[in-house]
Amino acid sequence: MEWGKHSKGATSEADLPTEQYKAETDSWFQGTNANQRGASCFESQAREGKEATRCVTSAKMEQRTDRGWPKELRLRRSQDFRQVYDFGRRQAFRCVVLVWMPGAEGRTRVGLATARSLGTHVRRNRARRRLREILRCHKESLPQGTDIVFIARPALLRLPFDLACQEVLGALTQFSAGNSE
Repeated sequence: MEWGKHSKGATSEADLPTEQYKAETDSWFQGTNANQRGASCFESQAREGKEATRCVTSAKMEQRTDRGWPKELRLRRSQDFRQVYDFGRRQAFRCVVLVWMPGAEGRTRVGLATARSLGTHVRRNRARRRLREILRCHKESLPQGTDIVFIARPALLRLPFDLACQEVLGALTQFSAGNSE
């Protein structure tokens, strides 16, 4: 194939070389987004391994039904966070600081916060993603009828995920035990 010829200039299927036509028809995305990832026709034939695994993972995630928290179970407005900070009680643990107060509607609402002292926006977002995943997997561990703000601490990012999960669950257990007394 010559460098100057490209499939975009071809007017029909007959104008395309066989190898390039096969690569474009076997692309990951069909239709107008066929070359969305920016891969050339030569790269599209060699997609295996890591790329294939990534696509399998995304298909599994689409099947997941409990993706997150409904809006009514989240602290979303700054007024809600400010109220919990001003009138709530605090308890510090290794990975998180919990700030809580009794909920107004009798249901549990959760808020996540990260301070700029954690570092860049990448580190803060990573801490929020970790907390969100831990809480998503263990919703039943949350005490009922409270507004809780989880403030991430640097240890949440330093520890491996399974240890961070154990620390946060331990903090929830201690919080629930101390809160019921």
